[in-house]
Amino acid sequence: MATPPERSYEYVGPTELLDLGDVPYRALRSLDDLRDWIAVESYGPFTFVVDLSGILRVAARGVEHVQVAQREPVLAAGEVIFEDEDKLFARFTNQSTGYCPDPSCIEAVCRSAGRIGLAVGDVFERAFVFRRCENCSATNVVKEQWFVCGECETELPEAWNFGD
Repeated sequence: MATPPERSYEYVGPTELLDLGDVPYRALRSLDDLRDWIAVESYGPFTFVVDLSGILRVAARGVEHVQVAQREPVLAAGEVIFEDEDKLFARFTNQSTGYCPDPSCIEAVCRSAGRIGLAVGDVFERAFVFRRCENCSATNVVKEQWFVCGECETELPEAWNFGD
């Protein structure tokens, strides 16, 4: 049986952020790349994306995910904190209101991190569940399984609904 294609995420955030300029980011292809990045950018958490080629990219916190992704779709997006002295373990979240990735994107994160020898748990430290209201189009973060729009109080779908 064929493996289904991996879900990618298009940018769904505010259009004005698409006009922001390019920013410095680091494509992590090895642990040495990570250590070099940490030596320069010592404060975390950091913004991250996994690009469509499976490469983990990081930037300073506060940088928009869409900038790190260079306005392209991603396999995952969120925030990361690198742990321990050797920076061989990372804690990730899928906190990105620009891409609103489903928690299942942790699989892409684990593969990308694993390629460079970075240990990651098999689940997000804190998973965010995003839903778009089908009535008013508001982006919602679902909390405590409360699938109700914070803007118009319409019931939200249980399935991820930002793409096809």
